[in-house]
Order: sequence, then C-alpha cells, then structure tokens
Amino acid sequence: MTRNNLTKHGGLLAVLVLGACAQQQVAEDATPKTPTAVMETRTTNLGFKGQFASEARLTTQTRADMQRIDTEHEFTGAIMKHLVSGTSQAHITRLDKNLLWDLDKKEKSYSECPLGGCGAKPGVVALPQGGESRPDSAKEESCPLKMVKNEFDVKETGQTRVVNGFDTREYLLAWDVVAEDTQKRKAINRLTVNVWTTPESDAIKAVLNTQATFEKAYLSKVASEYAGLQRVMPQEALAIVSNFFFNTLSDADRKALLGVGQKLERVKGFPVSTKIEWYASGDACAAPKPKEDKKESKLDLQSGVGGLMSSLAGKLMDDKMNKEVEQSKDKPVFGFVQEVKSIKMEGVHDSAMSVPAGYKLVNRK
Repeated sequence: MTRNNLTKHGGLLAVLVLGACAQQQVAEDATPKTPTAVMETRTTNLGFKGQFASEARLTTQTRADMQRIDTEHEFTGAIMKHLVSGTSQAHITRLDKNLLWDLDKKEKSYSECPLGGCGAKPGVVALPQGGESRPDSAKEESCPLKMVKNEFDVKETGQTRVVNGFDTREYLLAWDVVAEDTQKRKAINRLTVNVWTTPESDAIKAVLNTQATFEKAYLSKVASEYAGLQRVMPQEALAIVSNFFFNTLSDADRKALLGVGQKLERVKGFPVSTKIEWYASGDACAAPKPKEDKKESKLDLQSGVGGLMSSLAGKLMDDKMNKEVEQSKDKPVFGFVQEVKSIKMEGVHDSAMSVPAGYKLVNRK
C-alpha cells in the first residue's frame, strides 16, 4: 500500500472511530460550577504493628455548607491485599439538608443518614448526635483507668525540605501519657507527631478559610472535643487513636488530656506532611489469656496492648508470621503518614455534591 493510500485509509479509520465515540459520549454536566476548596492527599496507614497496612487517596471538596470526600482505598499488607479488594467511596456531608450520604462508587449504591448518624466518616471523628458526652464503655465500667502522667511538648527542629513542591519546615510533637488501673498496672503511651508545614499563601488561606467555615458550621451541629488536635493530626489517625486510647479514660481525664491547645499554637503554617507513631506498653486491664484455638480468636482491642498483640498473633496464618509479631515488639502499635499533593480553589459542578442519578438506595437511617 502506498504512502498516500495509508494516509487516506488512516484518515478514514480515524473518522469512523471518532464517530463511534461521539455516539457513546456521556451527556455533558450542565449544572453550574461553584468555587470550591479542593485538596488532594495521600495517606499511608502503617497498621497495627505492621499488620493491616493500607493506602488511600483522598480528594476533599469543601464549600461553606457542604463537603465531599472521595476515597480510593486498598490494603497493602502481605495477607490483606490478597483477601480484601480495594474500595472506591465518596462521603457527602450536606449541612443545608442535615444529611450524610455514603456512596459506594463500585456498586453504584448509597446510604442516607442524619448528621452524626452514619458512624465515622473520612475526615471527622465519629461523635454522638447533639454533642453529648460519649457513654461510658463496658471497659470503663469493668476496668477504670486513672491518668498519672500527661506531658506534651512541641519543638521546631530548624530542618527544612521541599515536599510536593511546598517549602516546609519541621516540628516535632511528643506526648507521654501513663494511666493505671485499680491494681496499679500501667498503660504507657507515647504519641509522636512529625509535621512539615509551609507558609500559608493567599491560595492556601482561601482553601483553609472555606474549610474553617464548613468545620465551624459542622461542629455547631455535631460537637467535637478533639477540635484542637484536628489541625495537626490527620483525622483518620485521630479517629483510631481516640477510639483505642483516649476513650479508655474517664471523661475528666480525657478532658485534661486534651487540654493542649496553647502548645499547639507553636506550630506555624499549613501541615503538608504529617507522620504519627503511637508506642504503647504495659498490662493495664489485661485479662488472663484463655487457651483457645488461634483460628477462632478475634482481634481484641479492649484488653490493653497485651490483648491487642495476643489477638493479632492469633489471627496470623503461620509460624513465620508469629515470629514477625515477636520481632515487632519495639515497633509502633500504630503508624500513619499523610501528605498533601495539591490544594486550591476551583470551580466544581454542583452535581458533585449530590447522589448521582442511577445510584440505588440501600440504607436509610
């Protein structure tokens, strides 16, 4: 075939392909575009002692009275990544409607709940409705803990580096907490937060002001005692630490523990990269270990660090993994890294803040 014939037939093929694509083209979104604070982040959950590690990519779109968080999540550990497939979800908070919508983008389905009624959402610690205190757990009734040490410090290290195009400087936060049960057995916790911040440019301030307006309106409807920490701790990590650490204390001790707002003011700038490590030891509230079939053991998050590690070991599949748990005793109980990839104001179609057409309602509370 000559060069001219190739050109002629290639052009004809292109026309046919483009014509087929035009017939299959999805209808253009005709809803208006509204200025929206858009932030893209990547989070790495290092798991509990290295188990159940995962990664997630989040896109957060915020307006004064509504917010959408899209999350692509997958397990990365040697076992879980083969057992559990990745998820693609979106969580829409509509303060103007007092509603939450949880979307499963793979299944094209959704749940609808009132504010505070869907459980934990990406970005906000789950709280009871109305802002009332959390009810005492069974653990608090059967094994109350008393805080005997609470030391919190913030230091600027003087180190600088470029993170995702942002010029940043480093802060180190160290939090040491010791609690005792009625038998004087100790629960020893050390929480370290490594934060790299960048100066707040006008572009960043515009996004943060929009997010702050939304958060203030959200908190007026669903109160949060963790509001001070949310500035420097990724909120997914804060949810985990609060559920497995803060909430084991009495209401009075928890309020005293969280009274660190003044020291957090030392952290200047916008957090671009945050790494959290939680170290724990001790045997407070640990119950005697019953003899049981490891295959039937369940993950125990209610019996101190000893119970947690015992139940993790029971869930591992072979002796090799049990040896890994033994070798991980000096590792953090929990680790979490979050980095901001981009942050900007941009026009977003209003349709993004509603349930897409064709999605099936599977639950309404």
